[in-house]
Amino acid sequence: MSDSSLYSGAILIHPPLTAEQIRQCPQDHWGARLDVVETSVPTPTGTVLTRTAARMIPPDGHGRGINAYVQAVIDLFPEHEFTGHIEIDWEAGYGDPRPSRYVIRGRKVVEIQARLIWPGDGSDKDTELHDARDVALLCRDVLAETNPSLPDIFGEAWTMLPDWFTDERRGRRLWRIEDGDN
Repeated sequence: MSDSSLYSGAILIHPPLTAEQIRQCPQDHWGARLDVVETSVPTPTGTVLTRTAARMIPPDGHGRGINAYVQAVIDLFPEHEFTGHIEIDWEAGYGDPRPSRYVIRGRKVVEIQARLIWPGDGSDKDTELHDARDVALLCRDVLAETNPSLPDIFGEAWTMLPDWFTDERRGRRLWRIEDGDN
């Protein structure tokens, strides 16, 4: 059976690994791989080729051992910071069909599986999620009526939410209104 699971995301490396550090990384693996970027700069005495890796990316095919490979690279380079995640939407027939993520927590790779919550199951979490959605929709409606700008809300000239707010290392708009939102 071939693996047709879908992989996305990346593990970011700061500062990027150098060519020498790339050579030190494990070579036998089925999982994530370093995204090596080569740049060449012409000089009077020839061309200088530089290789760096600023991220680990998901595999093209089989994804066995992603967590082990990422952890091995993290352990090799304590002076580097690693952030991000690799997400896997498993192919049917590979056990639990729920998507999972390998995320970096401190200096450890942790697997997190998506939780499935059915609306109306009567659990406290269902009530909390429903209440949180009601509050978010009410806030959206109030803000739509008053039409404030982000500087009015946050006191600064932001067009996107700051990274510390979203914890995604990229800005994100307050929300996106989709057809059918009430």
